[in-house]
Amino acid sequence: MKLSQLSTDKSFDVLCELSIYCVNIVADEELMNTIFSEFVEKEGKTRLQAIIEACSDKLISMIPLLLKKHKSDVLGIVATLNEMTVEEVGEQNIMVTMKQIKEIIQDKEFVDFFKSCGDTENE
Repeated sequence: MKLSQLSTDKSFDVLCELSIYCVNIVADEELMNTIFSEFVEKEGKTRLQAIIEACSDKLISMIPLLLKKHKSDVLGIVATLNEMTVEEVGEQNIMVTMKQIKEIIQDKEFVDFFKSCGDTENE
């Protein structure tokens, strides 16, 4: 489900819940350096902005690295945005989960929300 398909009330709840998982992933220094070292504070963008933009381009290569250390965070994000439990996501067909992940990464409103969070790094 796309963030833009939710009501404002539900979106606020979902974004609060998502932030826990996203912070766990973005705060993993080793993971971020491995995946996004070439994007650090480049072209006038903060590191977080560069990471978020790169996510959509590197989705396939990111998945093994993300799942190695952040399986529960990825499942939590997918579950939250699809109004499912983590257990339900874990039990569904992998192709369904991959499609849901792709939809999340391509959700402009979702990406824009996290880009805006990155804007505060320079303040």
